[in-house]
Parts: sequence; C-alpha cells; structure tokens
Amino acid sequence: MILSKKEYMFIKTRWIVMVIIMIGLAIMTVSIKDILINLINTPAVQEQLKNIPKGLQSQIQKISDFSYYSYSQWFDKTFIEIAAVLAVIFSFSAFSKEIEDRTLYILHGRSTRFEMFSAKIFWGIVACVISILAGGLVYLTVADILKYNLPISQAMIWTGRTIFGTIFLYSIGIFFSLILKDQVRAILADLAVFVGIYVLGIFAQTRFLGIFDYMGSIDVLNGSGIGIIQIAILLILSCLLLGFTYFKFKNMDI
Repeated sequence: MILSKKEYMFIKTRWIVMVIIMIGLAIMTVSIKDILINLINTPAVQEQLKNIPKGLQSQIQKISDFSYYSYSQWFDKTFIEIAAVLAVIFSFSAFSKEIEDRTLYILHGRSTRFEMFSAKIFWGIVACVISILAGGLVYLTVADILKYNLPISQAMIWTGRTIFGTIFLYSIGIFFSLILKDQVRAILADLAVFVGIYVLGIFAQTRFLGIFDYMGSIDVLNGSGIGIIQIAILLILSCLLLGFTYFKFKNMDI
C-alpha cells in the first residue's frame, strides 16, 4: 500500500496537468469548428483553395461534416499526439530517475522487485487510460452540448483504439527507462521509436505496422469496428515487452 501510494504521488502532478491539457484541447477543438468552417468559406480562402491539389480541396471541404472534422482535427491528430506524449511522460522516468537518484536501492530493501515493478506499471497504465478516456468523453460531451452530430460508436472506437495503442507505446517507454537508466536518453529513444512507427504508417507497404494509423484510422468513418485482432496483437506485444522488461529488472544488479 505504501509503495502504491508512493508511485501515485510520483506521477500525480504530471497526471493532473496532462488531464487538464487533454480536456482543454478537446473543448477547444470542438468549439472552434464553426470558426474554422466560416474561415474556409471566406472568398479569400476559397480563392486560395483553387491553387491546391483537387484531393486536398476535397478533404478540406469535408470538414463541414462533423464526423470527418472530428477524425481529421482531433482523433487522428491532436488526440493521438497527446496520447504519445502521455506514454513518454508516464514512462521515461519510471526507472531511470530512481536509478539516477539511487532511490531504487532504498525501495529494494523494503519491497520485492515484483511489487516495485507492478506498482509502477499499474499507475502508469491507469494514468494513460484515464487521461485518454477524459479526452474522448469530454470531446463527445461538448459536441453533444453544442448540438453536433457525432455517433457515440465512432468516438468510442477511436478512443478504445487509442487506449490500447498508448499502452503499447507506454510499454516501449518503460523498457527504455530501465535499459538506458537515464531520463534524457530514455526520452530521446522514445521519440526516435515513435517517429519511426509514425513513418511506417505513411507507406502502403508498411502501413500495417503503423500503430498511429490504426489509432486514428479513417476506416471508422466507413463503419469499421475497434479491431479485435489488432487489439489482441497490441496486448500480446505489450505483455511480452513488459514481461521482458520485468525479467531484466528482476535480474539486474541493485
């Protein structure tokens, strides 16, 4: 119980800040929808749109549909970007800071390694999940208050996909936090891998490896579900990576 409370207090401030940021951006994204549409429909902007590729013109015009707006401006953009930040924020210092400050050695004398590892992982995942749920539910609630038509199923599918994708990204961050034993290097490694994953989603040949493409995919607008197979794969990979990280932690010299 003491160890669990200690881990909660360790991430509490960051957690509150990230939830506030997530909620604030969700509210802002919904609220500026009409402003953005009015701006696009001004004669000056319409004239400029004639000079861009037809495909891009079509995408911009679709923004008037709130489901497409939600996809392009929130769930496939800001939402998953913040999700990636959450994975970094809650993982990079989980072990590296303890190792740098040598507090890990003190904890080891009071708790088993499994208890130490479990407490860190539990609160990190809880923080990620609740923060993402807050963003998805607040966005949906504000949209409903402002009388925008966004099917609950679409919002929940995007939110669910993002939760499982973020848990996998978090497991990557935990691995680097332990292996690299340095907060700065852990952040840089996270960013490098996440950018690599994003790039994989750009190309048709490697798009199936693009987790971000899955999290905020446009196929939800066409009726696709949450993707049970993809979720199962993400959970298996997350468990394997966390299991390997625990194995390293269990056998490392403290």
